[in-house]
Amino acid sequence: MRRFSQTALLALCVSCVSTSAQDKPAGQSDIDKLIKRGDVRALEARLGNSPDALAKIAEAARYRASRARKPLDKENLFADAEKRYLKVINAIQKSGGAC
Repeated sequence: MRRFSQTALLALCVSCVSTSAQDKPAGQSDIDKLIKRGDVRALEARLGNSPDALAKIAEAARYRASRARKPLDKENLFADAEKRYLKVINAIQKSGGAC
């Protein structure tokens, strides 16, 4: 049951990120490029620890994992992305459940 609720929250989180991406401020394209490149470190340096920032970092980690070529690298990187999405879920829960 716990796994299902985490999966549901993860889906909600991804949904919130994709919805918030539609309302981009003018300088957002740099952030989008970093996400698409999977540049987790650059995003961590630029963004804070808000749920939205953590979600963008987790999304970058997912992109990075999806491009890994070696199965073991892919597995490790997806595990890292999962941990980052769990951080997003925890941050959303602490903030009252809103994205």
